[in-house]
Amino acid sequence: MTAKLKRLQKNEPTSAFDEELQEKLKAFNEKHFPSPDFKRWVIEGKINEDEYGREKEQEFMEIFNQLLLKYGIQIKQAKAQSFLDIWYVLSVRKELDLLAEEIKGIKEQDVKEVLYIILSRTARSCRATTHSDLATLKEPVYTPYYCKKHKKICKPVFTTLKWWEYYSEDTLKRLREFDKLRTETFQLCVLGDSRTIDLYQEVKKINPEFAKLIKDI
Repeated sequence: MTAKLKRLQKNEPTSAFDEELQEKLKAFNEKHFPSPDFKRWVIEGKINEDEYGREKEQEFMEIFNQLLLKYGIQIKQAKAQSFLDIWYVLSVRKELDLLAEEIKGIKEQDVKEVLYIILSRTARSCRATTHSDLATLKEPVYTPYYCKKHKKICKPVFTTLKWWEYYSEDTLKRLREFDKLRTETFQLCVLGDSRTIDLYQEVKKINPEFAKLIKDI
């Protein structure tokens, strides 16, 4: 699956575009947002952060637009109707769709469920938003922007490979750790109003044998 994702990226200009974009961003930020000096200048009031950030954001947009033309990159999707249409740049959407289709074809249910978890975690980290709005999703962001969280120009995600590989390793690590800790016990989460719910009847629907054990409690 990861191999197919890499082949897709190899056949698309997005990876080369993203790599050069990161190089340009690094050089630009080192020049205009030196760390830790820039943070100190903001705290001391020597720089108006909002004005300076907007100014440099617009300045970098010229570089960004040149790279779009150079690699022939289309950022937005053709439609803007669903969540997936709005909150993902076109290249990320293609990659997520590829991964989703690959997972659909897997017969082992346990494996499929784990892969869907990895895909979900990957998709969450690849939304077209700012670093400070990951939990709120105010407005989609398709271009580089001044990031107040990191005090420099940041960019949205254009490829999923980094996050897909990271979450694949992390999820497997967590599963291995859980496998060492879990015990041969049965746990059940029952949803309902604690004042009125009939635990016996609710548990009986899921596990009749276990329900017998709690019937007289």
